Amino acid sequence: NVTKHNNPLWSLGKLGRGENELSMPVSIIVDDCNGQEQVYILDPGNSRIKCLNIDGKFIEHLAKKIMFFISF
Repeated sequence: NVTKHNNPLWSLGKLGRGENELSMPVSIIVDDCNGQEQVYILDPGNSRIKCLNIDGKFIEHLAKKIMFFISF
């Protein structure tokens, strides 16, 4: 998300394996599930799919072990 003047509303993490860190993120989608938008980030470097709320707050890791070729 960006503001009217293209300023980011939030950014996420740094390189690493922690809750708010990524390693090789390759895909991102936003899904509207029951009126609640969630952000999913495919992060094969950490073998997981990160789920965030629309404000960028961590919800959960959906997969601990994923195949490298999975994408959406």
